[in-house]
Amino acid sequence: MRAMVMLSIAAIALSLSGCSIMNALLPQPDVFYINRWNFSGRFAVAHNMSALDSVQQIADNSLLLHSGATVAIASEKLTDFEGDFSITLSRGSGLRLATRTVEHFYATEKGIAFVYAANGSYIEENGKEIARIDSVRAVLGQQARILILNEGKKYSVQVGCDIIYRGETSLPSTEYVIAEPLPGTKAEIAAIDFYPIRMGRPYDINREKPWGSENGMEKIKNEYAKRRR
Repeated sequence: MRAMVMLSIAAIALSLSGCSIMNALLPQPDVFYINRWNFSGRFAVAHNMSALDSVQQIADNSLLLHSGATVAIASEKLTDFEGDFSITLSRGSGLRLATRTVEHFYATEKGIAFVYAANGSYIEENGKEIARIDSVRAVLGQQARILILNEGKKYSVQVGCDIIYRGETSLPSTEYVIAEPLPGTKAEIAAIDFYPIRMGRPYDINREKPWGSENGMEKIKNEYAKRRR
């Protein structure tokens, strides 16, 4: 009897606080966990800031964004990082990747953004274009690997093997990269990863072997072991 009374009190307390037992037990439909099933230890969380059906998680490290979507991808406690994204557009004209902003203030604070577009890519700071790279163009159905590096005041954008822009800003680094398809665009963001700058880069895009190979994994383990001593 006493146990039943205690359960009733707990249920009333939860309802008054606006919480729900079901919300605690069931996964949130607007939150996606990235890299849960790999062994890198580099996890990320993606939060859908738009309509529920505008973002889908299609693999452990991949999201599908429909037109009108906005998704905030947060690295785990990293503000100086290299964000790694493989982008494929299946429809539309481009995708915006914004950093040095946060999801709660993104509507007014747009940060530094790389807009990967079919008619020529460009860099924005707080919504204002500061550089145009006409030679880098999105092609429908063709995957492009994009790396965004944040280190202190410095940042850079790399597409494929080429660093296409380096800049400095007074905007503070944050743990977020916010992805937003341009109107009418459907885009897949695959192979999402964040590399900690302070640990050194575990992966070099120009090397033959990826960091996840046996060789690369051994180097990462050794690096972590050194720093724990």
